[in-house]
Amino acid sequence: MIPTPSFFLSSSFTVLVGCVLVGLVAMARRAQPQRSWVYVAGLVAWLVATGLVAASGVLRAAVLPPPLLLIAFPTLFFVVILARGGIGSAILERVPLWAVVGLQGFRLPLELLMHEAYRQGVMPIQMSYSGLNFDILTGISALLIAALAYLRRLPAWLLRVWNIMGLALLVTIVTIAILSFPTPFRAFPQDPPNVWITYVPFVWLPLFLVPTAAFTHALLLRDRATARANRAPLSPAEPDAERGGPR
Repeated sequence: MIPTPSFFLSSSFTVLVGCVLVGLVAMARRAQPQRSWVYVAGLVAWLVATGLVAASGVLRAAVLPPPLLLIAFPTLFFVVILARGGIGSAILERVPLWAVVGLQGFRLPLELLMHEAYRQGVMPIQMSYSGLNFDILTGISALLIAALAYLRRLPAWLLRVWNIMGLALLVTIVTIAILSFPTPFRAFPQDPPNVWITYVPFVWLPLFLVPTAAFTHALLLRDRATARANRAPLSPAEPDAERGGPR
């Protein structure tokens, strides 16, 4: 068991998940409007299903490998395939680059909530920015990079460097989280162990928010994304599709 998280922490985390869901739905509707209902239904079904699995207690079974990892890793593989496929191409073609980058801004409030989880004794310190998790830098810088993309002042090399940095920080915190599980391979012995992510709503961190971050990174690794960076500003008479204006 973990200490009971505050209502503020649980409700804020749920709201953040809802905001990210809205962002993904908006991108899907712009990218493939005729099929957007499929993605909406799939995302909602995934959140409901993973929430029910977590509520059942199955993810807290003391077995190897941890049940959560048996779901999380295939999920990450699946979203990377999606990003490299047709929906990824449609997003890069029809969704403004600043919006794709800006979605990663959710990692700023996420890290603030994770720090609060540590402060309440729900999450181990190494998973917060008071410990070994510096992913808050990705969230902050995503907003700055998105602003440069909006202004058409984003060099392709900067997008690549930022994307690789964010991906490295994501891999780092995922590794720390795995090494904090209560298993024989646990590398961080201080309490509490990393079991808070097997409870609702926090299960959506590894099974929704991390895959969303991985999906966006995989999108931005594509050549089509860097090709859209640092284009010349549009003339006043030219429709600003890149900024979400009329086509």
